[in-house]
Amino acid sequence: MARYGSPDVGFILQGGRSLLADLTVVTIDRGAILEETTVLGDADEQHAAVGINKAVINQEGFYDDATDRINDALVGLSEQVACVGYAGNALPVAGVARPCVGIKGQIQSTYVRAASRNELHKASAAYIANGIVEECVLLAHHVARTADPGDTESTSHDNAASSAAGGAAYLQVSALALGGFTNVQVTIRDSADDAAWLDHADGAFAAVTTAPSAQRIALTGTIRRYTAIDWDFVGAGAAQSITFMVGLNRA
Repeated sequence: MARYGSPDVGFILQGGRSLLADLTVVTIDRGAILEETTVLGDADEQHAAVGINKAVINQEGFYDDATDRINDALVGLSEQVACVGYAGNALPVAGVARPCVGIKGQIQSTYVRAASRNELHKASAAYIANGIVEECVLLAHHVARTADPGDTESTSHDNAASSAAGGAAYLQVSALALGGFTNVQVTIRDSADDAAWLDHADGAFAAVTTAPSAQRIALTGTIRRYTAIDWDFVGAGAAQSITFMVGLNRA
């Protein structure tokens, strides 16, 4: 385990939009819903978990109305898939991937724009998680990629063992230049030995045709020990580029 500071935050992406250059604070508060179960005869208050978890997300930063910056991300008060890289933005090293957080859907409840004398304008927002907040590993860091096709098999994540309960995968695409290609296909791949690779049966994201965009897909059944991704520009073209990240959660 390691300690991290603000320079280690590698990305903050929601709906494909990168907010790293605008935000100064992001918090994800998770908790379990409890019910008081104190009955007659108890000398102390009692509580029990009802089996439902919740999460509240808050952001603070500088206001910017440039295309796909913080105002575009927040002004619609919408629900978005979000990912946060608290521990940096890099491919796995020696089989160990960096942790990140995936939020299946965060429903924005407030957007505050603040103007104060002698200060730059500020922007802040609050969200309620609609569904699960998942601890993920970063299979593909958030950078531009131009190879066609390409993969991360040489820098795979080693989970030390396979897992049988499925999981989920997140894709955030912040920029896309198809250059004549039809779309981009991104797929989760797994391997038992880090040599023979197959697409996971549920590992294909929907074809990417635009940016910014974001997806979460559910994976069922076994995920083998090693995991990576591949991508392919479909069709024909030139001067292509896609900027994206992929995170994987094992249930």
